Amino acid sequence: MKVAIATRDDKAVQALLAPDFLSIDASGQNENAGQMIQEVDSLPKDPTRTSTTTLLSVKLDGMVATVKQRYDMKKIKIATDGSKSNVELVTLSTDKWMNSNGTWLLQETVTDELDYYIDGQLSVHKVRQEQ
Repeated sequence: MKVAIATRDDKAVQALLAPDFLSIDASGQNENAGQMIQEVDSLPKDPTRTSTTTLLSVKLDGMVATVKQRYDMKKIKIATDGSKSNVELVTLSTDKWMNSNGTWLLQETVTDELDYYIDGQLSVHKVRQEQ
């Protein structure tokens, strides 16, 4: 998934998503597969960006796997005046994968928590409210 998104390979991303895929952000906004892919494609490529994803837990229940993970992205942001800031985005999310005829497809990703830092200072903190 990470490679497909980084290379903007829409077909590879789509092949990993369930037909009823849903992405829910920390504010409760929903996106379907097409909207999510379009959003990713609109992001500029940034050679200063690095990211890691850490699996915190995996729970298998029949044909559904629930994965809790931590995503940490770092980059250098250059302001219009040329000044540079170190930016870090940390999210905690819960993904649901379903086994469809032997192929694992991402059915839902929910951002549970989001923290955004600028030069080490917390700028934004969001926790998703259960609906």
